Amino acid sequence: MRIRMSMLIPVILVLISTTVVLLSLSSLKYDKEDRTASFGSSSRRIVCVYSGSSDNYKKNLEEGLKKAAKDFDIGVMFHHFKPLEVEEHCEELDKAIAAKVDGIITNVPDTEAVREYIEIAHKKNIPVILIESDLPDSRRISFIGTNNYAYGVHAGKLMYSATKGLARTALFINPGAAKPDLKQQGYMNTISNYPDMGIELFDVAEASVIEYINTVQSVFVDQPQIDSFLCTDTESTLGVVRAMIEFNKTYNVVIGSGDSTEIMKHIQNGIIYASLVEDTYSIGYLSVECMLKHLMGESISESVNPNILEIRKENVDSFLNDRKDMN
Repeated sequence: MRIRMSMLIPVILVLISTTVVLLSLSSLKYDKEDRTASFGSSSRRIVCVYSGSSDNYKKNLEEGLKKAAKDFDIGVMFHHFKPLEVEEHCEELDKAIAAKVDGIITNVPDTEAVREYIEIAHKKNIPVILIESDLPDSRRISFIGTNNYAYGVHAGKLMYSATKGLARTALFINPGAAKPDLKQQGYMNTISNYPDMGIELFDVAEASVIEYINTVQSVFVDQPQIDSFLCTDTESTLGVVRAMIEFNKTYNVVIGSGDSTEIMKHIQNGIIYASLVEDTYSIGYLSVECMLKHLMGESISESVNPNILEIRKENVDSFLNDRKDMN
């Protein structure tokens, strides 16, 4: 029996329409389940977007977020990216704004890009809290993190202690970092009291370990007077130390940043004099607490600064033991 094509066309159209409807329903169901799984049953929804290389920083930050979410019965979704994944970071901010979440917590992997999204969120009445580094001239409602100027002062005092006031120190200029760099300002103002302590500034194209290794290798060849390094992030700390080991220059003094297992092993071995660390658990917890207070109409501080933790050879074992207990 032959079937005319004119009779098949309506059937095909019905099948196509049915398939489209089923696919749409499937997508809606997935979105709904995903949102429920991420935010739970809370009526308040907060998104935290963080870019960084330290697994321990991420872990402690997430633990603080989770504890606050549980204590205050608020839904918190956490997204983590690598330092150079700025585009992915911004895409997640864009999604959060489009989803009309109640609040956004983010760090600043790129100054201008994040500033733009803070402005967009503000226009849509979505408050933004910054962590790790601040943009005080933006429309963020608060900054939860280390007082960067105080960090620099602390680092300057440590460098004086390590070098007895005789140092020619390398500092790095990261193009994506917030301006002005308050950590460097605090450091330079502190060492200005000591005439035999000087600095040399070096540009880096990007905040990656490989870039810092290459830069430090050039420093060793072209600037032999450099005998110390101030590293204000994990990437520069690891890059400097790996280059020092490769060039057999582990006698240089390093004031680093971060508490990765590799960094703490280098502190144990005496390659890193000290590392300054943010209390990231408290940062995570306080950022959620402050966001909730703001959403409830309470006033919050424009800047909240948890303590700076100092890891040295004398106390590094206790930090490592605490980490074993956490795991």
